[in-house]
Amino acid sequence: MIKCNSIDQVKRRFYLTHVKGENSLLLPLQTAARKSGFHFVGSELNRFIEGLRTAGIPQGKIQEEKVTKGKKIIQVYNFILRADRERANQAWRNDTNLERFLSHPVLRVYGPEETPPSTFLIQNRKGVRALRKLFFDLGLVNAKTGNLEQIRNAIFEDSNCPVPIFFYRKTYLYPLDREDGLRRFIEERLR
Repeated sequence: MIKCNSIDQVKRRFYLTHVKGENSLLLPLQTAARKSGFHFVGSELNRFIEGLRTAGIPQGKIQEEKVTKGKKIIQVYNFILRADRERANQAWRNDTNLERFLSHPVLRVYGPEETPPSTFLIQNRKGVRALRKLFFDLGLVNAKTGNLEQIRNAIFEDSNCPVPIFFYRKTYLYPLDREDGLRRFIEERLR
């Protein structure tokens, strides 16, 4: 077992072989925070690191220089001992600076109740699509006509939309795998 004062001595090879699986020895910090119910982007991870530091919970960090497509990048691995997961969770939940990360930043605004997509999926355009793009495809708006808000309200207000529509950072989104149903619904509403 790793002693608490030696977690900062972990090397990349050991990390990679001891971070996988349910009974792994190490746990990526980002994974630990997300499994504790926090919603954030990677650039905000330092707030969680500071929370651990304040609570005296040991953490490890490995930095590795890589060359990808001719560019030098630094790959960073932040982690804790899996045995410290619950302590970390309590430290983060007691940290008032992290309270805002407990509410999901993606809101369901129309359609059936469903779990919103993660910010990771949205930012990487995996499984979701912006509603405005469907409006453009359907010829409802173009660069000259514009007013998305009026069109959106006309279609979705007071309706039983069969597909959930989510809102995140000024963008309305829908699950890409339900596009056909949403397309049919919009076409019927506009008849």
